[in-house]
Amino acid sequence: MFPAVAQKGRLAWGDIDPGQFELFTEIENMGFVKPRIGYYRQICQKIGEPPEACLMVGNDPVGDMTAKLAGLRTYRATDAEAAGIATVTLTEPTVPKPASIPAPDFSGPLSGVLKVVENAFSAEFPQGFYRSQSVLNGS
Repeated sequence: MFPAVAQKGRLAWGDIDPGQFELFTEIENMGFVKPRIGYYRQICQKIGEPPEACLMVGNDPVGDMTAKLAGLRTYRATDAEAAGIATVTLTEPTVPKPASIPAPDFSGPLSGVLKVVENAFSAEFPQGFYRSQSVLNGS
C-alpha cells in the first residue's frame, strides 16, 4: 500500500483519473492492507455494501483471493500467468499468509470479468445495481 501521492502518480502513467472511483484505497485512508481480511471488510464498510455484493478482481492468489475469507466473491485474472509473467512470489517470512488460500470463485482473462458480473450478480440484484470501478485498491 502506497501513500496517495504515489498512487496518483501511478494512475497518471495510465492516464486514469482517480476521481472516477468511489473509493481509492491508500495508506492514509485504510487501517489494514492486503492480505488482511480487515482490509476487505473495511472497504465494504466504506462503500456501504455487504461483502457478498462485491467482487474482488486481482491476479495475486494470496493478496487478492483472501478477500473470499471476508465474504467477497473473487475473480482471479490469469493474463499474466498465461503470458509467463510471475505475479507475487511469497518467500519473505514477514509476508502474512493465511493457513489456506481459498480458490477463486471465478478465473480467466481480465476481459472475462464483465461477463461474470453480468451473469453472477444480475440474478441477485436489479439491473444496473452494480457499480463498475467503485474501488481501486492501492497495492
